[in-house]
Amino acid sequence: MNTTAVPALARLRHALARRAATSFMAAALVAPAASAALVALAGLVASSAPALAQTPAQDAVQRPLLAVESGSHSAPIRRIDIAAARNLVVTVSDDRTARVWDLAGGTLRHVLRPYAFGAEGGRLYGVAIHPQEPLVAVAGTTGGQIPAGPAHPHLIYLFDLESGALRATLDAKAGDIRKLAWSADGQVLFAGYNGTHGVRAFARDGRELLDDRYGGPVFGLATHAGGLAAAVGLDGTLRTYRTAAGGRSVERAAAATLGNRRPAGVTFSPDGRQLAVAFATRGEGVEIFDAATLQSLARLPAPESYAGDWRVLAWSADGRTIALAGTAHTRDVRFSVVAVDAGTRAPAARTEVASDSVTDLVALPAGGFGYASFDGSWGTVGVPGQSQARRVGAPVPAVRGNAPFDLEVAADGLAARWGQRGPGRGLAFAFDRRRLAAGASLSDVSLRAPETRAGGLSVATDWLHDGRPPVIGGRPMSLAQDERGRSVVVLRTSPVAVVVGTNRALHRVDEAGQPVWRVAVDTEVRALNASADGRLLVAAMADGTLRWHRAGDGQLLLSLLAQEDGRWVAWTPSGFFDASAGADRIVGWALARGASLSMDFFSLSRFRDRFNRPDVIDAVLATGDEKVALAQIAAGAEAERVALQQEAARQAEAARQAERDAAARAERARVAAQQEAERRASAERAAREAAAA
Repeated sequence: MNTTAVPALARLRHALARRAATSFMAAALVAPAASAALVALAGLVASSAPALAQTPAQDAVQRPLLAVESGSHSAPIRRIDIAAARNLVVTVSDDRTARVWDLAGGTLRHVLRPYAFGAEGGRLYGVAIHPQEPLVAVAGTTGGQIPAGPAHPHLIYLFDLESGALRATLDAKAGDIRKLAWSADGQVLFAGYNGTHGVRAFARDGRELLDDRYGGPVFGLATHAGGLAAAVGLDGTLRTYRTAAGGRSVERAAAATLGNRRPAGVTFSPDGRQLAVAFATRGEGVEIFDAATLQSLARLPAPESYAGDWRVLAWSADGRTIALAGTAHTRDVRFSVVAVDAGTRAPAARTEVASDSVTDLVALPAGGFGYASFDGSWGTVGVPGQSQARRVGAPVPAVRGNAPFDLEVAADGLAARWGQRGPGRGLAFAFDRRRLAAGASLSDVSLRAPETRAGGLSVATDWLHDGRPPVIGGRPMSLAQDERGRSVVVLRTSPVAVVVGTNRALHRVDEAGQPVWRVAVDTEVRALNASADGRLLVAAMADGTLRWHRAGDGQLLLSLLAQEDGRWVAWTPSGFFDASAGADRIVGWALARGASLSMDFFSLSRFRDRFNRPDVIDAVLATGDEKVALAQIAAGAEAERVALQQEAARQAEAARQAERDAAARAERARVAAQQEAERRASAERAAREAAAA
């Protein structure tokens, strides 16, 4: 890494200057006042930066990205790893950051920002702490096409745990990585893939030692002492691998096919003799296998749950307990970790830990487990001396995963209520007076639930809960293998249309199920609703934001982040924002140093004078187009300027006329006075002459 490069703030200054000069060139032609604000922002932050020559490709790579930074994860946590000996925890999230935490105190030590771009580039799904060195590997959807720029390779990032600095990158060869694990000796890094479905293994110098393809995504991956590794694919595959001493090579050791089942998690017993496999199938429990032969030894019943599955697991360090968790929840939508006695194979304890799915489990060497949750929190459970689960990080106030109708909007789309119903629950916001109501609704605003029928179209919603593809107009939608329908709304347009939200995108289809458009998103779409006229689409995301899209083409118009403490901030994709007091510190620009380097973060509060534009927020919602909004504001400003100029000219002319009138009056008065003086003088002369006669 070049530490002598231009300082980070200077890079941001240049990037924003380029953004102002290029991204809004069209708007500048019709909205000089609005574009002037962007140019002024660039000037505000560019005043001390030296000149840099940039190619268009470099401009695209270093384009700033708007991000939320609240001091904790702002979106679902996907994976967790713990180095108890170092008192460290590392979590990775949909918010495109990895975070290093203090295990004992739960305080945040470092925010790690691999390169992020577009809607999905930079989402992190894998994390693995090196067993000997202060090093952590993170990966996920780190490659792809940079908007208006070059293709970016998928990378595995290696960060220093002590300093938070990026130490190196490895070519991941493909995407998208869903799980990482180091070999016990730290010589080999294993990666499980989605998309290219398989397992790869890399030497410390980045050499590829293994490329073993599967028929489905690989979410489960585990390693053990003695060079053992195991992986499971959603295609029903279970395989084991053996690493040669010193990490010289990796080869497949055994394989088994588990039929039409969906194995999603795998863990070794502490002695390495057994494997436990968990499944992403409702009602299916753990299966135990012989680690050498992959012969089934036992099938355990699934713990009781109202809905969901038990897809993640970990085997305790003492071998006595297998911990299970996943999307399974109770009737009141609470998520637990269940401890199963490995000897009796019966549930021994159940501990509530989160308000959304548990996404990962890891065993602690002294007993107990660490967990990560889709609600943005992590914690520990079952630790000796710990009477209840310990939770770190405030849950993201998002719509629940199984409640896609917990989003109500006003007929004009400019007010919304979202989150759990009931006293003290949920949030509501109205743009008219910038009102945020925590735990309440908006008493003077009528709100509507999402519609699932209009005209002759009625959309069934049973697929929201059973994992099947959405069915629109009798036609199952074609989704990616790891893509799941999460929400739906019918638009009362002519003709009627349907928008489906998934864990990866928004899809608009016509009433026959034919695709109209697809827009990728950076986290799961939990709920959808729309204005009564079908013009505005409102999406409740898993990161707690509400997002307003133009329903005609899916273009993102505006994002809103509201928190239960009363703070809120709304922003456009270009960075114009409005916020309550202090809230502009929790959203900002993430700036790339380069495609293979980490990113820096600068809050919107640094640019408050130029980008804090409530008028732009209102105009974007009214017009449904940021460029049109900027043009209208600029036209209004120009009209006001012309009117002011005309008024100033009128007043100046009036003043000049007043001066002329005053001068004329003065002249008339002078003439009159002179005439009067002359008259008096004449009279006096006449009087003197008469007296003399």
